[in-house]
Amino acid sequence: MNDCLITGLRSIELGVTNLERSARFYTEVWGLERVAENAGRRYLRATGDGHHAVCLAQTDRARLEGITLAARDASAIDALHAKVNQFGGVRVLAAPHALPPSTGGGYGLAIEGPEGLRINISSEVANVVLLTGDHSRPESLTHVVLNSRDVAAQLRFFLDFLGFRLSDSTDRMEFIRCGLDHHTIALAHGDRLSLNHVAFEMRDIDGLMYGAGRLIENGHEVEWGLGRHGPGNNVFSY
Repeated sequence: MNDCLITGLRSIELGVTNLERSARFYTEVWGLERVAENAGRRYLRATGDGHHAVCLAQTDRARLEGITLAARDASAIDALHAKVNQFGGVRVLAAPHALPPSTGGGYGLAIEGPEGLRINISSEVANVVLLTGDHSRPESLTHVVLNSRDVAAQLRFFLDFLGFRLSDSTDRMEFIRCGLDHHTIALAHGDRLSLNHVAFEMRDIDGLMYGAGRLIENGHEVEWGLGRHGPGNNVFSY
């Protein structure tokens, strides 16, 4: 297995059928904050120093548009670009280039993996100022779970091409990581590539409970939790 050139998860891009309604949910209810907008895409930040955690785009149907990963440095971007021709099932969508200020700037590339999964990879992205004072707002995006028709192909892509490590394996999911967290990505067995769920990191359990309470106050049911997962041992609320 190659050394991991990826250091973390930056953001997720979601296609939504009503941009204004979705943006109101993520800002007024969930507590993200608008940081930029460009070409019809709205970038929303959490309270941590990441430029944005969610990007919303107006689309004809709700769908996963892609995820953005952090690379170790610019040389890691170039190394991944050079690997594409030697690795089957990966396609370059955008060669290494300077990224626009609306996304935090920096240097990156875009690739397409198995099942059409779009991955943006970036380095040298500008951090933003930490926001303090409300622990019920999410600090960062911590992991993404994807449904996949071909988990074996996705595992090969993440482990052998991107250099992730396998953390845990269950009948339902494969948990993989690129840093110190138990998992950055999990792959669930499904009938097609789609979004299973995204997880946001809260400062503490009190913040998680207050955040869940704000959802309830705004008419969104908590479907599962509070609880604690086996793999990862993390406290959750869905």
